[in-house]
Amino acid sequence: MSEALQETLQAVAQLREQVKTLKEQQAKDSHNNHLPPSFDRFGQRTKRLRQPSGKK
Repeated sequence: MSEALQETLQAVAQLREQVKTLKEQQAKDSHNNHLPPSFDRFGQRTKRLRQPSGKK
């Protein structure tokens, strides 16, 4: 194989590892990790159930 092809294959393998790592990080949230809910970065936020009273 040519040297350029080997370098390309090596880069593809490295990028696949990075994608795998990032997907694993993205899948973690406070339900399956030791972090508190305030550190959930990618999940949907819960809607507030309490309505403002209108008082100052």
